Amino acid sequence: MDNQLVLVRQHNHMTEARYELSETAINILLMVISKVRQDDDLDKEYVISIADLTNRMGVSKIIHTRFEDACEQLMKSIITVKNINKTDANSFLKVAFASSVLYEKGVAKIEISKKIRPYYGYLKERFTEFELNIALGLTGKYAKRMYQLISEYKNLVNQSFDKSIDELKIMLGIIDEQTGKDLYKNYADFEKNVLKPAEKEINSKANLRFTYKAVKIGRKVAKIEFSIDYNQALDKTKQVSERSGGNFNAYEYLLNVLKLSPFQIEKIIKNHSIDDIREKSVKIIKQNDKKPITNIGGYAAKVFGLTNDKK
Repeated sequence: MDNQLVLVRQHNHMTEARYELSETAINILLMVISKVRQDDDLDKEYVISIADLTNRMGVSKIIHTRFEDACEQLMKSIITVKNINKTDANSFLKVAFASSVLYEKGVAKIEISKKIRPYYGYLKERFTEFELNIALGLTGKYAKRMYQLISEYKNLVNQSFDKSIDELKIMLGIIDEQTGKDLYKNYADFEKNVLKPAEKEINSKANLRFTYKAVKIGRKVAKIEFSIDYNQALDKTKQVSERSGGNFNAYEYLLNVLKLSPFQIEKIIKNHSIDDIREKSVKIIKQNDKKPITNIGGYAAKVFGLTNDKK
């Protein structure tokens, strides 16, 4: 499995968008958006291969027909997302993710729909950021979406949020907006098939964990309250030293412990391997343990070669 840290960034509206895709289609979608940069040509084709995907996921095989079908889903399935250019909460964009897919021998060249491009890339505000390997490693399609959702709220002071039950079901594709059909009309079924499996998988595999509580109005569950936490403390050298299989959340460590800015972190992640980030972080913390560093952010910036970056 490729353990290099890759961060995916998307607008919060896209995190909470309404769409229904298979697990493989979501994985391809994640691989594509991890490659999007703000200065890319609008007609750029993003190349994703079965080999890339299996390497990232750490699996031995993906069937060609399943991969091809998943690519086709990206052109056929409609994403409903709040209009990024409007403040009206009732203004939505409906669009397919991909405008074209050129598929040949296990390799897909995917062109993103132009209308959806502003929702991805190096956004500076109102964005959700999460780790690609973790998202790919989650096998449940609901777990993949829930991981993105809790990532949106992870940096809030109280690390909690709530969603109405209908809002959550629509986002996850459980309620069909056109027909009103609800796959799990009974809350017990929704909890058993969606919430519990997602909670179990995310809490055992991801850098984040969550708990939830159903809130009733009368006898009916009206909303779900979520509480988020990190699986490991971010202020311990041990976490850096014992990094294994994606447990070291480099972005959060550089931000919260080494006090670097998002701009600086973006450059570090782009130019350094995860092992190099780990090793340099260990050295900085060991130096700080010997003699407290007055400006640890400035010191860390020098260690990573960012002495001229002021942003």
